[in-house]
Amino acid sequence: MSDIRRIVGSVVHAKAIHVTNKAECGRRYGRNKSTKLVQGHVSEVHNGLSRTGRSQCFLTCDFDFGLGVSKRKKLSTRSVKSGPPPSAANSEIPAQNSEINAVDATEAAAANLKDAVNATINPNVPTAPAAPSNYNYPTAATTTFDASLSLPTPTVVAA
Repeated sequence: MSDIRRIVGSVVHAKAIHVTNKAECGRRYGRNKSTKLVQGHVSEVHNGLSRTGRSQCFLTCDFDFGLGVSKRKKLSTRSVKSGPPPSAANSEIPAQNSEINAVDATEAAAANLKDAVNATINPNVPTAPAAPSNYNYPTAATTTFDASLSLPTPTVVAA
């Protein structure tokens, strides 16, 4: 065989938008949803003829999205490239599911927690108000009661 993609078990890559839906790609990869490449392995090869009599080949591949998420998708050979994804194509795209980013996120969360705990001790840490103030509404101290605006109370007549 001249095409490595048609060998079961070979490493391939495809665009994530071809493997999963647009909403999930947007959630995982943000603005890079249409350019993100994911790596997978060929699990089945389907050769056949189209309705017009032309030969066609489809590959069923298992793609790994990280964090235990794996998807199996049947794609045309035009959508699947052989080998792992090139590093230059994914250099600007953060690897959201990598262990390195998980460690970075954990360290950042710990640093934010440490700053939040030390906010009362350290006067150099800026504190934000709990909710934005709204000057369009009067506060309880400036509210006055006008009896002429109250509704009349209904009277009940005994039968």
